[in-house]
Amino acid sequence: MKTGMMKAAQPAAILRALWKVSISPVTFVVLSLLWCLDLAAGSITAYYADPNFSARMDAYPFKVWLGQVAPRTLPHSLWVYILVALSYLLVLSLLFCTVNWFLKRRYRLRGLGEVLVHLGFLLIFSGFVLGSTFGVREQRIMLAPGETKELPFLDMALRLDGMRVVTNDRGRPVDTVSEVALLQGEREAAAGEVRINHPLIWGSTVVYPRDRAGRPDGAVLRLGKERMVRVRPGGHVDLGDGRRILVQALLGEGERRGSLTGPGVLLALRDSRGRHGGAAFLSNRPGTRQGAVLDGMPVRFVSFTAAEVAVFDVHRDPGIWFAIIGAVVLACGTLWALAGYLGMIPSAAGADGA
Repeated sequence: MKTGMMKAAQPAAILRALWKVSISPVTFVVLSLLWCLDLAAGSITAYYADPNFSARMDAYPFKVWLGQVAPRTLPHSLWVYILVALSYLLVLSLLFCTVNWFLKRRYRLRGLGEVLVHLGFLLIFSGFVLGSTFGVREQRIMLAPGETKELPFLDMALRLDGMRVVTNDRGRPVDTVSEVALLQGEREAAAGEVRINHPLIWGSTVVYPRDRAGRPDGAVLRLGKERMVRVRPGGHVDLGDGRRILVQALLGEGERRGSLTGPGVLLALRDSRGRHGGAAFLSNRPGTRQGAVLDGMPVRFVSFTAAEVAVFDVHRDPGIWFAIIGAVVLACGTLWALAGYLGMIPSAAGADGA
């Protein structure tokens, strides 16, 4: 009889021991330290192995990157898998601590700060999981003032109405303020200013400012020995004898058109009757052709002309409000806990003094 009772008590004792470990502050602290160490070591290792690791990772929703891209970058991405595992263990620890707080009915005012911190972390993590699972991203959207670009993955469009550069006392640019609008069909869904740490949020869709850049909007060509002309896509150069050089395409860095890769300009010659007289793709990239002869006319690529554009990332993150509310709850819990530590909050409330 005693032997049977002892055997039955063993699983219960093991469960009590596991529960005690799971709700222990020491467990959370150890997991947090391991999380920080893994993040630091992994980030440094990944940077030296591939300086663009973070940028490539940020180009996808996290679930897509983890399932499709990360396996191809092992062992450099192993630290991310470890980080995910530690994150879930941290969340379980917080969840168990919060449940324990309610089970033991510790209605202490000071303890309220602790549970608010836990709930804040849980909300933030829930937002991250929702965003990484169901989120969509459009990266490096370049717009000049007045331009609109379709965002096919979001079934929306982004319009840039204007932008201005903010400078410091020395005249150096420190920020770019962009006036943008999100469009659904012909309807303006949301509009506002976007700048550093101030994205435009509409529901679960967020427009983040990235930077400013110079986007090629034309090219300078030398015809013959002396004539310099500036051309734009869709334009042409009149050679004066009925012949014209057409600018069929202007490719920026990395842009592709068939077998052609930018930067460069695609030119075609037409005679007075519109007949084809030859074509050439000219570029200033090392190892590519910078000059050509079109029907006896020497043409040489000199340089690009560039227009300043604003660059944006647009994310649809279903968990964004979970994260925002979680951050507020976490901040309130931290302030409450600090006030309790300083003795500004009574240690207990209620008639039973529990």
